[in-house]
Amino acid sequence: MRLSDLPAHLRDRARAELAKQGRAPRQRPAAARSDLRKPETPSRVTASFAGHAARENSGVTAPLELVVPVPPIVANRAHGSSRHWSAIDRERRTYLEQLDTLAMIGHAPPAPWRVPDPPATPMRRALLTSAMVLGGAGDDDGAVSRHKWLIDWLVARCYLASDRRTCVRWGAFPTQRVTRKEPASIRLTLTPIGEAP
Repeated sequence: MRLSDLPAHLRDRARAELAKQGRAPRQRPAAARSDLRKPETPSRVTASFAGHAARENSGVTAPLELVVPVPPIVANRAHGSSRHWSAIDRERRTYLEQLDTLAMIGHAPPAPWRVPDPPATPMRRALLTSAMVLGGAGDDDGAVSRHKWLIDWLVARCYLASDRRTCVRWGAFPTQRVTRKEPASIRLTLTPIGEAP
């Protein structure tokens, strides 16, 4: 993603942050997409997927770790009160723009956030593990659901090839640490895998 791909208000914010740090915008790989549509994925997963995935992930060896803000709660909001879809979509777009801004800032965004460059090719199969810092403990299915927008962003930005179950697996439910002394965050680790779990 290039700085020019961002909306004007985010572009100004990213430029101001880079100027504060005395840095120039970094160049993103040509493979990174500027829109939030999913990249095309293989049409079928064959029975010999393990060897196929090992070949496709051969250029990606090290796990990637991201530390990003926690998105707003969408499920179980206010115990039964519903909200208009456009309000939820506005929150989603705001969160995705925030991730784009953090990615544009580069390797030294404001602490504690960390968004590394995407791999040279999107991971075809990845194991996800997550550690969340929250102001209050939630249930396990709610913790997983709060990762949906982040995973969609990872697919759109070419970190992951797809968010289908054949491509992305959870190692375990996200761990939750409750504290109000740190900002609410998600530490997500993407580990490329070459064989089916």
